[in-house]
Amino acid sequence: MLEADSRQATIDLAYQGSMNGSAVNLSIVYRLTWSQGDWKLRSEQTQPVSSSILSSFAGYTEWKEQD
Repeated sequence: MLEADSRQATIDLAYQGSMNGSAVNLSIVYRLTWSQGDWKLRSEQTQPVSSSILSSFAGYTEWKEQD
């Protein structure tokens, strides 16, 4: 979570995907707003989601389902 308050949040999600058969680490940043009881993409922005390639996941916290 990059920033958050009761009305808006900016979330940075690291994800490993693939491109042309090779693994790629991505950062996907979501800009959200709280509306009608749920978080939604901020529609007033021209780009509510952005992404970039990461060299590693250093600095990110791993979240996963517990067994």
